Amino acid sequence: MHRLLRFAAACRLFVLLVPAVVMSLPADAAQFRRRRAAADGVGRRKDILQRRHSELRASFAGQLAKIAAYCDEQGLAKEAASLRHVAKAIGTVRFTSAVLPRKVQPEISRDLPAGQREWRLRYRKTREKAAVELCQMARSAIAANHASYAYELIREAARFDSDNPTARRMLGYVQRGNEWVTPFEKYKTEKAEVWHDKFGWLPKAHVARYENGERYYVPRGGRRGTWIPAAKEAEHRLAFRNAWEVRTEHYLVKTNHSLEEGVRVAKALEDFHRYFFQTFAAFFNSREQMRSLFAGGRAGTASARPYIVHYYRTKDEYVKVLVPKFPDAALKKAIPITNGMYLFTDRVCHFFHGSSLDNTPTLYHEATHQVFYESIKKDRLIAERAHFWIIEGISCYMESFRVTKNGVSLGDPRFKRFQAAKTRFVDNRYYVPLEQFAAMGREAFQTSRHIRKNYSQASGLAKFFMEYDGGKYREALIEHLSQLYRNDSRRFVRVKSLEELTGVSYKKLDLEYGEFIRGMPDRATAAK
Repeated sequence: MHRLLRFAAACRLFVLLVPAVVMSLPADAAQFRRRRAAADGVGRRKDILQRRHSELRASFAGQLAKIAAYCDEQGLAKEAASLRHVAKAIGTVRFTSAVLPRKVQPEISRDLPAGQREWRLRYRKTREKAAVELCQMARSAIAANHASYAYELIREAARFDSDNPTARRMLGYVQRGNEWVTPFEKYKTEKAEVWHDKFGWLPKAHVARYENGERYYVPRGGRRGTWIPAAKEAEHRLAFRNAWEVRTEHYLVKTNHSLEEGVRVAKALEDFHRYFFQTFAAFFNSREQMRSLFAGGRAGTASARPYIVHYYRTKDEYVKVLVPKFPDAALKKAIPITNGMYLFTDRVCHFFHGSSLDNTPTLYHEATHQVFYESIKKDRLIAERAHFWIIEGISCYMESFRVTKNGVSLGDPRFKRFQAAKTRFVDNRYYVPLEQFAAMGREAFQTSRHIRKNYSQASGLAKFFMEYDGGKYREALIEHLSQLYRNDSRRFVRVKSLEELTGVSYKKLDLEYGEFIRGMPDRATAAK
């Protein structure tokens, strides 16, 4: 087998096959003008939606101001301040990415004092109306082929009204009693299982014994288990063939480190997957599928085949397992300098535990490769002829994903990848024009003597295409990724370039990127 390993600045690796490098074929002038006109039309429709979106936010903030004024009249200073705080947060990342409540909102009590009940009723009615309007706008976004923007609107609708049925369904929730849960959670709870933050999914009857230091151990290949001390189970699990298996909605994590660490990794991946799927909705859902969701269909349930992750207790075990998978002697020597990898040949992500190493960015990087790659059914080469930068660039961008107590964060300019991109562009004056950069296939990109600089540029470009001017190029980037992954390398069909998909020339994109990266705050400024 023809294999090479990529060497990133963070020392990660990904299996690749040796390809021929083919320059992207430029569209002729007439074709480009037609595509530019089409892109302009799509852009105008999105501009209209965004103006409506801004108007809705302004209207909502105005309604909150009126309710806050009513609270002032009633002597409810604390409530008025809270409403003004919400109004100020509308439109910020802090508002749209906040964690949704699990509980269904209770009825507003009739026993409340008149002033308290009135402001609450007004506030809820205003939020419900805004959520309905946002869902209607999301339908319009689907019709205009802006699936990712539609999901942004849906997430915001759920923040306005966490019980809006359309928003909850689109985000993959169902109602069970007075709670919003995923279909997988519903299935588990109906089997009398509960989620434990340390031990994962357990039969409810087992929780007390687990917390008391006992473990229900089922021998490999066995059907029935026995209760043994936790320390004894740990001895059995040291051999990876007897590893703990932590199953969540989309992942199966196997580890011989500890059950608790396996649960931590699985939970981190689930949090990542939920946001990832919504961010790249257009990659996974056709316009018809999205319309079906609005019409009452259901977002995906538990994966029939979960994404598989192997998490080894030590780096030595990780190296020992992976070295035999690479016949080339030079490649074998490279494995010890890596922190993790996704192998598309076995469709498994491999990682190891390191007490002084934060593996979370590596986890998200390789998980991105895994989720994108496993969306296709047959093994094939991806971007081997051109456009390879975005395969790595988008994974580097997703490394910036973080879960905080207030919600999630993605694309923080303080993240090391983006700061490196700015330093290399501004201070080192290193930049490969996008037309040349896009012409690089897998081998040309991975074997370049400037590979670290190219990874930085790919990270910066991914951030640019995802975020520039309110995300105006995001849909084009996701369509570009979709074409790259869906393209069958056995019968080459030219993937449309970002110049074609955006309707903007490479030269102008280069200029806009320069403006974007120079204007990005540095680490110290962004922290303020």
